[in-house]
Amino acid sequence: MDLHNICPTKEENVYVDLSQVATCPFDRSHVMKKSRLQYHIVSCMKKYKGTKVPCPYDHTEYIEPEDLYWHLGVCESRKSVEVHRFNSNKNRNIAIQHNRTLHSAPVQTDDRHSEENWGFD
Repeated sequence: MDLHNICPTKEENVYVDLSQVATCPFDRSHVMKKSRLQYHIVSCMKKYKGTKVPCPYDHTEYIEPEDLYWHLGVCESRKSVEVHRFNSNKNRNIAIQHNRTLHSAPVQTDDRHSEENWGFD
């Protein structure tokens, strides 16, 4: 473990991996484990008097409205959404080429004019 990426916590007196630490988007002095961030945002948002808006790619990020356009271009969470969107479009195009929808099962055509038509005599 890289010693530059850990810090001691006050209450537990143990070291915490900084990749698991998050900062409140409403008050930068609020620091917590990432697993607690969404719970904290709900309570902190009620007290916040500003006009921050949520990032459309990650609802744990709140941005000033005038910075939103810039943020959308550099957002780290955008990558996973764009990859998912690309793969969905790719699968849709393949389905269209094969004349199917994404959620349809292959359909077997009924060929009643073949040599083996049992029960159709």
